[in-house]
Amino acid sequence: MVSLYFGITFQILLTLKKLLRINAVMVAVLFMVAVVPNYYINYQVYVSVMDSLAGFEWLTFLGILTAGALVSALFACIKFKNISYKRRFLGASFLFNLAFFLFISYHGTLAVLSAKRQSDALLSEYKTKAESDMKNGLIVYETAGLPISSGRAEQIKGHKIDSLMKTYGLESRNTGCMVTAPLLKAQSEYERLTEPFLDLRNGPGWKHRMKLQIENIRKGQF
Repeated sequence: MVSLYFGITFQILLTLKKLLRINAVMVAVLFMVAVVPNYYINYQVYVSVMDSLAGFEWLTFLGILTAGALVSALFACIKFKNISYKRRFLGASFLFNLAFFLFISYHGTLAVLSAKRQSDALLSEYKTKAESDMKNGLIVYETAGLPISSGRAEQIKGHKIDSLMKTYGLESRNTGCMVTAPLLKAQSEYERLTEPFLDLRNGPGWKHRMKLQIENIRKGQF
């Protein structure tokens, strides 16, 4: 009730149009605060911003805003001086949205910090892995996806491709379908760290040569 009192007292100084603008800006800020942490954490997984928005929990977000509007409508029924119902409603709505903003900002910050800790741990793990693999002379590139059963001919081609890659000091390993942004970042850093080793080992243009040889195997020209 105290916060409501100060909120309504503050809105006496504002026109109805200003209150409408403030509430509209607050809703836009709420949306940004709800979306940005998720996108920041998972941007390496998403294909585009639209992909991120498609996974946004719209029903939950709109449901909370609707609940806030209903609560604000109830509080606005409390008459205060000669302030109109619309201005009381907008004042109460602003306070509710402000509380919602603080809540999701707090949890969004915790989620970002947690993701950063996980990312830092994986980066350290893959840096150590890169150093170890370079010493062993075999670099392991991790891929994701469900394994697909294939015929005998395709299996033979797969084995030949694996053998070819090992002559270049490479191995491809499927880690399953579970992919996270911290994991993708760690894998990318691993490849960056091991690239100079492979360039030195295989000489200039090795990627192009290997790609052509793999294409020939897939075409049956081996």
